Amino acid sequence: MRVVWAGGMAGLVALTIAGCGTDAVNDSAGCIPDQSGRLASVDWSAAQTVDVRVRQGDYDPMVLGFMRDHPYVLRFHNGDSERHAFSSPEFFRTVALDGVAVNGEPQEQGCFSGIMIPANGSSEIRFMALLDGRYGFKDGSAFDLALGLDLDVGLGRETGMGFGVVQVR
Repeated sequence: MRVVWAGGMAGLVALTIAGCGTDAVNDSAGCIPDQSGRLASVDWSAAQTVDVRVRQGDYDPMVLGFMRDHPYVLRFHNGDSERHAFSSPEFFRTVALDGVAVNGEPQEQGCFSGIMIPANGSSEIRFMALLDGRYGFKDGSAFDLALGLDLDVGLGRETGMGFGVVQVR
């Protein structure tokens, strides 16, 4: 297992991504207000990029660190021949979202609960985490994403295929 610290001695984000598909799924309930105002001065060319590779249902790295109020570009690269869905409704309700792209094509922006990552493709999310905390994520279905289902990540299930934890400090 490889560990990536995004932002130096910042928080820890455990990601086990089995995500794949073609769209961000909008979910306006609980959205952070005035996202564009919070991101107006961000230089996205200077944002830290974090790459996550999905291959045979395994995610590398499985542990990521994010700092609150720092911009990130999170890129998912799917090496599988099937799509996956990265689902973390609670986490995505605590970020200011600048943009989402799937295979380089911009997607509708706003609040969302997860993102599909296409087979042998990639997805990218530009965001700034605004609230510290610990948030579960899972490899969900398009159905999970459309409903904005919260995650049930229990003790001992925080890591491994399809489950993880996002920690923001």
